Amino acid sequence: MIRRAFIKTAGSMVAGLGLMATGIRCQNSKRHLKEFGIQLYTVRNEMADKPIDTLQALRDMGYNHVESAGYHNRLFYGMDARQWRKLLDDTGLKMYSGHIDIGYGQADDSFNMQHNWEQVCEDASIAGQKYIVSGWLPKEVRESTDQYHKLAELFNHCGEIASQFGLQLCHHNHHYEFQPLEGIVPFEILADQTDPQLLKFELDHYWVHYAGFDYKPLLTRYVERFPLFHIKDMGEGIEHPFTEVGTGVINWSEVFSLGLKNGLQYFYVEQDDPNNHPPLESARISINYLKALTF
Repeated sequence: MIRRAFIKTAGSMVAGLGLMATGIRCQNSKRHLKEFGIQLYTVRNEMADKPIDTLQALRDMGYNHVESAGYHNRLFYGMDARQWRKLLDDTGLKMYSGHIDIGYGQADDSFNMQHNWEQVCEDASIAGQKYIVSGWLPKEVRESTDQYHKLAELFNHCGEIASQFGLQLCHHNHHYEFQPLEGIVPFEILADQTDPQLLKFELDHYWVHYAGFDYKPLLTRYVERFPLFHIKDMGEGIEHPFTEVGTGVINWSEVFSLGLKNGLQYFYVEQDDPNNHPPLESARISINYLKALTF
């Protein structure tokens, strides 16, 4: 009995540690989120005008970490990596993930996946990132399955270099990765033709829902390849508007339950275009919903 009780207790402790690492707390058999991230694209204009005030406002709402969408020419929102890291530290925020550009059609002296990639990875490491994320694919590089195969080669190459800086390369989806092309779902090319250790994915739930694709089989087919989620809700209506988390049609209790079973580490609230409220108020509405969410 003592041995069984010990095993049961130890197992609960290990499980608890895993949940804590993912920003979850348990209370009365219900799970609650306890750490909250936000993709700064949601407040991009505010970040351009008043980055210090904007970060402080997000921290005051309860956000613990951010994901950048403003890295250009080795600068995060006009600051080099060390200046940016200091601002985050001073504000009490972490940045575990940041978006970068694939670099299609850009000059040799630009900084992206195709040009000066080592310097991009160095900056991400200085900023405190664990993940470095390809944010989107220009139309010119996704018009055929052959192009997706070439993208897979690029992801493998860049993922290997990123790993040398202690970073995990990820790709953030939109709808087009899940729309059949030449009889094939492009996402499957990216997932099947890349090394699972060199490329993982940031699953954007709005866009996979927009594509009419069921995300649930993805999590079990590609186990441990979705460490990051974008928590972005879809409003009702034929135009599928972006809306605050919890005010749309996506079942977030299900999303988090399945995500945690399949390797979710961090999530980021995002609303591309706040339609009903100023961006900071949209961010507040979303986090307040998530604070109250149980699953």
